[in-house]
Amino acid sequence: MNSIIGIAIPVAVIILLILLLIACVALLVGFWNVHKKAGYAGWTALVPFYRIYVLFDIAMGNGLLFLLLLVPIADIAMLIIVMIKLGVAFEKGFIFIAGLVLLPVIFVPILGFDKSVYVGTK
Repeated sequence: MNSIIGIAIPVAVIILLILLLIACVALLVGFWNVHKKAGYAGWTALVPFYRIYVLFDIAMGNGLLFLLLLVPIADIAMLIIVMIKLGVAFEKGFIFIAGLVLLPVIFVPILGFDKSVYVGTK
């Protein structure tokens, strides 16, 4: 019995790591295309803190608001607000915006590859 567990655990860990890698690549490619749609160069999605600055600039109109992520309670609220405003900036409906908030791994690549157009902040 121990030999089965000794094999199953590393296999499960490898499968989990592969799934996490796929999720990271999907988010990266999705954000790359979102940045391109908004008029930024795609490579801006590769630079860690600059990516967040650009995302806040796309969604909120002011990139420096990303500094609010350093405030402990406000960070969760700001991430939710940014995803909502990102959906609004691409003229998405309520269901899609809820998907951006709850499942960004799925909905950010969809936003990056669909035919939606960036209209800016309002």
